[in-house]
Amino acid sequence: RAMRTVQGSKTASGARGCAWARCKFCLHSGYYGKRFVPKPIPKVVADLREMTSRHPARQIAFGDAELPPRRFRELALGLIEAQLGLGWWTMARLQPGWDRETFELGRRAGCQYIDWGLEHVDPRLTAYYGKPVDRAQAHRIFEDCHTAGIGVLVQTMSGFPTETDAERASLFDFIDDHRHMFVESTPHVFMLGRNTEFFVQRERYGIEAD
Repeated sequence: RAMRTVQGSKTASGARGCAWARCKFCLHSGYYGKRFVPKPIPKVVADLREMTSRHPARQIAFGDAELPPRRFRELALGLIEAQLGLGWWTMARLQPGWDRETFELGRRAGCQYIDWGLEHVDPRLTAYYGKPVDRAQAHRIFEDCHTAGIGVLVQTMSGFPTETDAERASLFDFIDDHRHMFVESTPHVFMLGRNTEFFVQRERYGIEAD
């Protein structure tokens, strides 16, 4: 993804596990379980200061599974106070709490991109795999993020068990309708991972697998 990485980019982490941890298709919970262990924001900022003093960097890529809006605001305030002069990007989930003011604060703190795990937009399907998405809320969040000057990256996924052609088409239509807001939209095809809830409880979900 050349548009979001620059020479001298470094990777950092502010938490282990996922704050949501309910997606039945995700391998992350298979590795970390349902635990979410966030590092205190002052410690995150201090670690960034130490890391960049030893290894100069212009951009930080946060490898957290997701950065919830409250921690995003706390991180932004910490980075503004520390004046490290870093650009950064993170992954996030569409949820209540994201608003224009939050994105504007993040932009002032150096946030360049947010990589959103949209996956799908059909209400039946998103409830089925454990990550509900409200289309109107998604539209507002993408619009606010884009307007605040933070690049919108979007991850989508199709081919879920039980997905219909009409449901798949609704995802493609949503992406087409919002493409003007996106720096990049990356499509993925569902794959059944062995550590996922879908695999462990495949008989319950009517999934056949060796």
